[in-house]
Amino acid sequence: MNRLGHTIGWWGAPSVWALNTELGQTLPYVDCVTRHSWSGVATVVTLAVAIAASAWSARTARQLAGTERFVALSGSGISSIVAFAVVLQGVATLVVDPCMR
Repeated sequence: MNRLGHTIGWWGAPSVWALNTELGQTLPYVDCVTRHSWSGVATVVTLAVAIAASAWSARTARQLAGTERFVALSGSGISSIVAFAVVLQGVATLVVDPCMR
């Protein structure tokens, strides 16, 4: 479980960013038909996972030293950057009308 804490920031948040990107391509059709913002829901969920991955990596880094600490802290930084990218994608999906995409 400790090894997972080292690397969750490296692969967890980028994976959900890829999932958010795919959902951002497919959900606007559903949003247009149903008139509900499933794209917004997907963005909120993926943002929560990215923030959780960042927090988990940062929390794990407190108990480590040396190279393992660097890996955990850099994973936390990567997850924070990915969370910001998810926010930017989310703003785009909420601003543009889904029927116009």
